[in-house]
Amino acid sequence: VARDNVVILRKLGQGSFGMVYEGLLYVTQFIYFNQPEVKCAIKTVNEKAIVKEQMEFLTEASVMKEFNANHVLKLLGVVSKAQPTLVIMELMANGDLKSYLYAL
Repeated sequence: VARDNVVILRKLGQGSFGMVYEGLLYVTQFIYFNQPEVKCAIKTVNEKAIVKEQMEFLTEASVMKEFNANHVLKLLGVVSKAQPTLVIMELMANGDLKSYLYAL
């Protein structure tokens, strides 16, 4: 995904590898969304992460692209040219799973 197609709106919280943001993905290439932009979660890797952690971050994205199930968030894309690397995922409507389960 081109970096110009991603807009960060606000911080959602801390993920396993770094910060997670809510954003917009402009999706002219994704016909199944039937809309010009999609709200998304943008995962980042900590800028101080060692090479091993950066590779694990990209490996997670690689694994996610293989999933196509209704109960698993979809990987929408990766921005890998220049830093920071961004992993773009579907946005969970009710927030993160842990917080949602604690609220029940």
